[in-house]
Amino acid sequence: MKKISILSFIFFLSMSNSYGAKRSDDKVYTEQCLSAREYITAVRFLRQQKDFSLNEKQIRTLADTVSKGCTGSSKRFILVTKLLVKTGLDSRSSLKLAVKLSNRTEKEIKTFTYIFKRSYLKDFLDLDIKTSIDIAYMLANKFDGNHLNSQRTFNQILRLCNHKGQLDMPSKTCAKLAARVAKSGKDFKKPIGDGFKKLFHYLIKSDGPNLATFKALQLAEEMMKNGPKSSRNFIQAYKFGISKKGLNVTRGQSINFAKKIASRTIKKKVEKE
Repeated sequence: MKKISILSFIFFLSMSNSYGAKRSDDKVYTEQCLSAREYITAVRFLRQQKDFSLNEKQIRTLADTVSKGCTGSSKRFILVTKLLVKTGLDSRSSLKLAVKLSNRTEKEIKTFTYIFKRSYLKDFLDLDIKTSIDIAYMLANKFDGNHLNSQRTFNQILRLCNHKGQLDMPSKTCAKLAARVAKSGKDFKKPIGDGFKKLFHYLIKSDGPNLATFKALQLAEEMMKNGPKSSRNFIQAYKFGISKKGLNVTRGQSINFAKKIASRTIKKKVEKE
């Protein structure tokens, strides 16, 4: 009985190490931060902003939160604050969002400022401040991909759907679509906007799937989450499915077949240490 108990205990320990404890090959990365510099820079900036009507306690509280964002946090805080106040947002709302974004990455800030400007400025979408912030934040939040590719994709979709483009969508609807598609392509090496447009145009063709505009946009958005090559795979698979020399199935069956094949465009690889 003792022997069985000991073996059971050893087995329990091995299972605990496998599931409960931290794996020995896990890596924890640390970063050295210039927290004093960030705190001091934020305090000095806020003291200069007389129009904000902040007392010393409020200034120090804001600076304390900003300093938690590591090196560069005060720069991010000041950049976002100035941008939002300049566009007419009240100082309280501007500071609240700027503090929040100061603790984010440089990629997130670059993405936020770019998309906000494209959404808000009259030369582009000319949306109201709140909507512009919501759209920019939707794309920038927890963004860790290629911000340049996402910006290109955003612009590519805008050229398709805005009032100056081919679909003449309401600006707000167009911007939200562009932001969703751009974010879904953040992890790919190339922008997915051109692939989206190519697939969309094929989906509405009378000699193709012949889908309604709304359905075509939905399907193109779903398929492009698999990467730039998914449009090519979908179209090729659909043509083979509908062809008499291919699968010779119905239009609906060809669409389902093409969706299944296009979903295999992306294959995740796990790198072992």
